[in-house]
Amino acid sequence: MSTAASIAVMDTMGDLLPHARELSKTAFSRFEELKDKHVTVGDVRGLGLMIGVELVSDPETREQSPEAFQAVHEYCIERELIVIDCGPDGNVIRFIPPLVTTMDELNWAVDLIDEALTAYEG
Repeated sequence: MSTAASIAVMDTMGDLLPHARELSKTAFSRFEELKDKHVTVGDVRGLGLMIGVELVSDPETREQSPEAFQAVHEYCIERELIVIDCGPDGNVIRFIPPLVTTMDELNWAVDLIDEALTAYEG
């Protein structure tokens, strides 16, 4: 029984790797689009599905903006998306979706962050 369970887990994990790569590619592409669209997005960085979206108050000086994160956070929470911050100043959106996230769920989350940034920038 335990051998069958471990084989099932290994099969599932094998399917998740290509899926995670596709999610990562899409997420980075979408966040780069947000960087081009919103002056508040200073940088997009990360590895795989561990992505940081830095929010700034001035794109030239790249002054960090925890206020922008707080506004995005509140907007997203009201719409049932949990976003958490990282970085010493609390101005980076930590985007780490589960490996079983669907492409539709990923796009919904990025769309919501886009809406939040649009609302913040007014």
